[in-house]
Amino acid sequence: MRFRHGPAIGVWLLLMMAAFQLAVAISGADKPCPVPSGNFDGGWSAWNWSAPSCSCGVGYWTSSRTCDNPVPRNNGTLCVFDCDFETDLCGWTQDSGDDFDWTRHEGSTDTGNTGPPYDHTMGGANIALGRTAYQTSRFRNSGPAHRAVDGNTDGDYMSGAGSCIHTNRESNPSWWVDLGQSYVVIRVDVFNRLDCCPERLNPFNIHIGDSDQVIANPKCGGDHRIDISQPSISISCLGMKGRYVGIRLVASYQPLTICEVQVVSESAWLKRDSSWVVENNGDATKALDGEDGTYWNPQVNWYIILDLAAPKTLARIAVNNYGDITHDIAAFTLQMSQVGSPYNWEDVASVDNVLGGTAQRQEFGGFQETARYWKFVVDQTHGGMQPQLKELYLYGITFDENGHYMYIDTSSPRVAGDRALLYSPTVTTACTMYLRFWYHMYGSAIETLNVYVRTGSSLPAVPVFTRTGEQGNQWLSAEVEISNTGSYHVVIEGISGSDITGQIALDDITLETGHCATGGCHSEPCQNYGTCVEDTTTATGYVCLCLDGWEGQNCTQDVDECQSSPCGPGTCHDRLNGYLCQCPWSYQGMHCEAPDGCFHCLHYAML
Repeated sequence: MRFRHGPAIGVWLLLMMAAFQLAVAISGADKPCPVPSGNFDGGWSAWNWSAPSCSCGVGYWTSSRTCDNPVPRNNGTLCVFDCDFETDLCGWTQDSGDDFDWTRHEGSTDTGNTGPPYDHTMGGANIALGRTAYQTSRFRNSGPAHRAVDGNTDGDYMSGAGSCIHTNRESNPSWWVDLGQSYVVIRVDVFNRLDCCPERLNPFNIHIGDSDQVIANPKCGGDHRIDISQPSISISCLGMKGRYVGIRLVASYQPLTICEVQVVSESAWLKRDSSWVVENNGDATKALDGEDGTYWNPQVNWYIILDLAAPKTLARIAVNNYGDITHDIAAFTLQMSQVGSPYNWEDVASVDNVLGGTAQRQEFGGFQETARYWKFVVDQTHGGMQPQLKELYLYGITFDENGHYMYIDTSSPRVAGDRALLYSPTVTTACTMYLRFWYHMYGSAIETLNVYVRTGSSLPAVPVFTRTGEQGNQWLSAEVEISNTGSYHVVIEGISGSDITGQIALDDITLETGHCATGGCHSEPCQNYGTCVEDTTTATGYVCLCLDGWEGQNCTQDVDECQSSPCGPGTCHDRLNGYLCQCPWSYQGMHCEAPDGCFHCLHYAML
């Protein structure tokens, strides 16, 4: 899951040049770096002035500086709540007064039988890639539906490299993808158009279900809104299941333009390969070819050995019997080996309820193991004759070991009861909020995971979320509605168990607006990323907390930086959170305070 930013105000470059006849310098005011309130301010580097370029003609004097002395925290962007921990902590902070810290980590932990094998963000497969897609209309015969599942996330619709869908302007335009079968959907990532009109996507709904009429399927959450300064948004769908995933605009009369939709599932049926077959008795490759008219027909050795080329985590298996009862499989065993020949086979699953007399696909689960070598053993057929199997399918969990998450390391010197606290950035809101996150609690010594909402100087007595003890080797989702309004911090506490197998992990934290107040903030009056706070003592019923550079009741007025007349004999030009000085002939410098070198060049030219 990628996290959402506020307005990007990272590195600034100021360029000053002559504006009219001979020598006119424009320079920026020497002010602190324009970093949004709530972050640690950075500082400007020294000005780097060029030599005046006056060769008895028009002269130029340029200067530049960067906001890197120091670089502002979080690169000058607003500290944000949502975090997948892929790059950093996103403004979340460790508590200096607790017993130990949370650890940012990738891949599996170093201890066996505890901790996750991979992170949640990158632990899923994009099951929409290359699937058949549809949309309600097509704008001027361009922007076809398949472009949203072609793997290209480029947000430039007009360029040749762009790959976006585009409907006509219509009521509630929609796009949807057919996944081919029902999947459990973990999240949906939507990539917006960036070269124009990014606001058109807001608001939108996501529908997931088995109906090809997209709006008939259940919605994933409510109305979603993307930050138009960001290329994408990741929506957690908390394990909804369906064959069709659709995007529908809530707007009454707008075109729908999206550049990619990624539907992420933790699991997927593996793409089969005949090269997997190690022992080819009875031509076992025919059970992997997808052809209805072929089948595996062993006379002896009723088993298939598969080498998947790399370790795979399997969670389900499916078979298509021949359908004649006499040769239909009634029972089988699935085994695995961590080493190649000579193999060391271990039983993974035993199935004794396979139906005969049907060639329909039958699926079986209830296991999860990882190995490179697998053995499918037929234990019994319905008629006692040799088995005949049309198809064999394996359901695998795929993941990327480069993904990051947070976890508590409970190895020495940790003792039972030690606490690690992780603090969110400050949340200021007039609405209830939905906190969503994923957690992993696997190991014999797992203790407790708590989530608190802190409004004062200390943690409240009762958490808004708590889990204790082992929860299995899996990522689990959680959702908590936070009814507090005003300002607060979300605090996540991990408590150490009695030994090293007590590792608790955390990933993909999001905060989404729930029910908003019906008072002054209901209409979202604060502009330019201002925060609205309910205040019944004011005539409007609210107060706007404005970012630097904006003022006024609704944060709509650009602060006039020229009020102090900083440019001396020059002309001051107001800019957002700053100003520029336009100097008259024979003056230059930060505030037009120094003689201009080009004056001497002009004097020489007149001799």
